[in-house]
Amino acid sequence: MRQRSSPALRFVIAFLALSLGAACDSGGSVSGVLVEYRTNQPIGGARVEITARGWGFSDGQLVWDKAYMHTSRTANDGTFVVDVPGPPFLTGPGGTLAVTAANHQKLNGVRVSAGDNLLLQTMPHAPRGTGAAGGIARIGLTTGQKPFGWIFVENRVTLNADEADLFPLAVSHGREGSVTLAAHVDGGLRFVSRSEQEIATPSYGMFLRYLNDAPTEGYRSTITLETKQEGGTLFVRTQDRRYAKLAWEPPGAIMLGGGRIPGTDEQAGIALTFPFVFNPLPTTTLAWDPTAGAGVVKPEFAGAAAELRLDEAPWLGARTYRLTVTDEQGVTVDQAEIRLSPSSPVSARGSGPAGYRYEEITLTYGEDFLPRLRLSIHSPAAVYHTADIMPNRRFAVSREFHDWDADNNYKAMRRRLHVIER
Repeated sequence: MRQRSSPALRFVIAFLALSLGAACDSGGSVSGVLVEYRTNQPIGGARVEITARGWGFSDGQLVWDKAYMHTSRTANDGTFVVDVPGPPFLTGPGGTLAVTAANHQKLNGVRVSAGDNLLLQTMPHAPRGTGAAGGIARIGLTTGQKPFGWIFVENRVTLNADEADLFPLAVSHGREGSVTLAAHVDGGLRFVSRSEQEIATPSYGMFLRYLNDAPTEGYRSTITLETKQEGGTLFVRTQDRRYAKLAWEPPGAIMLGGGRIPGTDEQAGIALTFPFVFNPLPTTTLAWDPTAGAGVVKPEFAGAAAELRLDEAPWLGARTYRLTVTDEQGVTVDQAEIRLSPSSPVSARGSGPAGYRYEEITLTYGEDFLPRLRLSIHSPAAVYHTADIMPNRRFAVSREFHDWDADNNYKAMRRRLHVIER
């Protein structure tokens, strides 16, 4: 027998239905002006939208995260007014604002409430191919209180202070938390706060968004950042005289725990995760569009690019490389050393027990003046052709491939080729 709902429940459902039917009514409005960050020139014709989430009906079901949206456009003088979706008792007092303007970076993640009057700043899109790649730098203390820092060119954690571009000298967690950071002996640190940058309204990625060029002066060997201070952008001059910028966003920048530290067997006791942008080329340019998906730093490219110098012509001559092949346990099974001139392929035979032949080993240079290597590895049972490899002198660049054991029904064996410039 079907159970009838109580009169009180029916009243609640009816009240919600009436309320949700009027949910498009406004909970007030938000006004403001949209300008270019560097010039303060108004931007007209941009789409401004506010999204709020709350109770509502979706596909006939009552849900708690239904999206409500109101939109508007900026006038020629950059001004706008847009209603906040409501009613507030269903969605709360405000929502999240986003702005889309032609040829400019999209603004998003702007928290708003009814009655706000905002100054919104955006930047033109960086010309294609000029944006710098980024990532997340991890810095802190292990559970055993060992400090770990970051190497930008390799995009990885290090426990060795001597090789780190950025290394913690002291870290404390809590309401009065702080971190004291040291640069490499050949590098430096400079902090530029939100107020110094004159960022008017918080938005997603704001501490990486607005300053496109690293300062050339004012760097220090150490710096202390506190969770009670305002956020800003930390610029790093690396040991290779390259530049990076990191977002310092207190109070949640310092975390307890953090799991296993990538690339090590250690666990993080206190961890800082810095969103960053890094340019391995010899320039101070650090353009970044937070909504364009600029990609992550690729150590293979960064390692090769970090050897370019502004004060001398790029080296486009012959180079010497060591090729090493290891098995699944990391044991060397073959190696060879070769000398290459550009676009003059050579062949070589390895000296290890695997007895590989390396055929058509070719060195070329791209328009970026960076070297690229390509070769084929021949075993008694298989041939592996590599795509372009960009070697450097700092660390080996690796490629995984499969060989086959002809005496064991062609069972696949994982191998790894390592290439480093000598």
